[in-house]
Amino acid sequence: MVSWNDVEQWNADGVAAVGDALVKARNAIVALEDELTESVSPKEWSGPSAESARRDLAKHRQDLETLAAEVASMATTVDTVEDAVRQLRREIDEAKSLASSHGLRIDNGTVVAPEGVTTLPAELAKSAVTERVKTILDKATAVDTDLAAMLDRVLANKISDAGATTLAKAAEAGEERVRLDQILKNYQVSPDPDGTVNFFGQTVTKSEADLLDDLGLLGIKDMYDIRNKAFGTADDRFPGQDGNDSHRDAFRHAYWNALMTQKFGEEWAQKYGTAHERLPGNPADREAMDLYNNEVGRKIAAANPDASPEELANLVEKAVQDGRTVVIDKNGELAYSNDVAGGQTGRADDPAPEKEGGKQGSSHTSGGSGDGSGDYDWGS
Repeated sequence: MVSWNDVEQWNADGVAAVGDALVKARNAIVALEDELTESVSPKEWSGPSAESARRDLAKHRQDLETLAAEVASMATTVDTVEDAVRQLRREIDEAKSLASSHGLRIDNGTVVAPEGVTTLPAELAKSAVTERVKTILDKATAVDTDLAAMLDRVLANKISDAGATTLAKAAEAGEERVRLDQILKNYQVSPDPDGTVNFFGQTVTKSEADLLDDLGLLGIKDMYDIRNKAFGTADDRFPGQDGNDSHRDAFRHAYWNALMTQKFGEEWAQKYGTAHERLPGNPADREAMDLYNNEVGRKIAAANPDASPEELANLVEKAVQDGRTVVIDKNGELAYSNDVAGGQTGRADDPAPEKEGGKQGSSHTSGGSGDGSGDYDWGS
């Protein structure tokens, strides 16, 4: 964890200068496209020397495409860091001002009161400033960790050009990688603290069972029908694809949440979609994919409240085709759905981000119908 003294020395203008230099480098690399194109050997040239020249040029192009992706990913990350550092500087100034107004000072992250001052207002102020300091240090540590992680990926040659055929597309792939990494980081949930329960023959999280209970028998029947509609439509529109991590899976999650939003409201659908993913041991990349695609579906339904089920399905399918959803690519990485061909997805392989929690397998009796309403085939 970074220290208070470290963060006080952070300079947003210095970060901005680095970001500007990276953007200039990115643009300079992309501008080499014409030179590469003009360097192609004439078709009339043949023989060993011609083949060697073509191989060398192909290698130089690939190296430049990889470099474009790496520099672009770093430029995008540093731009985000600049914004975060400027915000942190504002929060530091506010915390120091609050401390000063109560006669306190911050000594490398420790809030110090004048000797002998133990009044209730002073103690309350000290507590408030201490909480602000903790929040600032937590944010700073996250910023530092994200930047270090991107540097590590670049140094380990883990930034791909995603099969780009131009330097500009390679740079776009690098920028996309940063956004996808943020999805992986932000779309995570912890395992249900109460574990899983048996909901009339189906294993579901305790919070999922509670939400289903609240619907009553008719509501559970509606959920069963929505489940069947989502699965059946996904199979019809994306036939032959894997049930997990694919375009079919992305469509099913988004459409399932869109239908739930229309029937039960966006807030309830968000709660249920999140509860549904809180299984212990869920791979981090699959969890992020599902939670992100769930949100896409809810937003589509909220923006089109009068759409028929068929119209909703069309809108969700277009979102998949346009790359507004995510899938898992052949390398086991999150990717936008329009960057991976149908049937060419891979498998989620990231470890679960949280330790398993809560007791498992408790018995649960409620007003459920026994229709398999909690079956994890509903969207997993």
